[in-house]
Amino acid sequence: MSDPTLTTDQQKLSQVRAEIDALDARILNAIEERAALAAQVAAAKSGQHTFRPGREADLVRNLVASSALPPQLIERIWRQIIAGNLSSQAPLKITIPSSPDMRIAAGFRFGPGVALTEQRSGGEVVGAIANGSSDLGIVPHWDDDATWLDALIAARADGQHVFISAVTPLLEGHGIADGVVLASILPDPSQADVTVTSANGTLALTAGHHPQADGLLGIIQQRHLS
Repeated sequence: MSDPTLTTDQQKLSQVRAEIDALDARILNAIEERAALAAQVAAAKSGQHTFRPGREADLVRNLVASSALPPQLIERIWRQIIAGNLSSQAPLKITIPSSPDMRIAAGFRFGPGVALTEQRSGGEVVGAIANGSSDLGIVPHWDDDATWLDALIAARADGQHVFISAVTPLLEGHGIADGVVLASILPDPSQADVTVTSANGTLALTAGHHPQADGLLGIIQQRHLS
């Protein structure tokens, strides 16, 4: 029942606020339902690696394509939802070089409360993935700082299981430093992938998901939506 002491505008505002509160409750319930379904998926994997950057990229792309909201807002929201699901399934051991930018990149990708181990350099992050002491690592994008690439190329030449598996953020325009996610497994295929290889120390990027490519360093998901 409306309050007769309120003006018409105040009554309308009160009604809209009540509708927002009800919608927030429905959104929260939907997020809880999603988390429960994600837990079922994790249980069905029977201990397999829970990091699925290809599926995550496709999810963000599909959501952006179906919405008029700013793409960066959509990625920020769903990154936190995905990160919450990941952390509840099986806490990941994540390593970064000691860098404020990489702490921000890790928080964006895996949630602000993610536990991080810091190394002195990107090369040591590569080593932590290769020796199994960490599940994932985040290092600066090679366009900004390529000092870790030599360690990765050497590890791959030795047959060690450490790969470039994603860039973060997926979309440009977030105003944070770009990071490269390293993992002990290759990423799952997405709608639009780029294979990263090295020949004589020179990087090459080839469209598509090519896990058998010579000089393979990893595979990333294309950042552009078109």
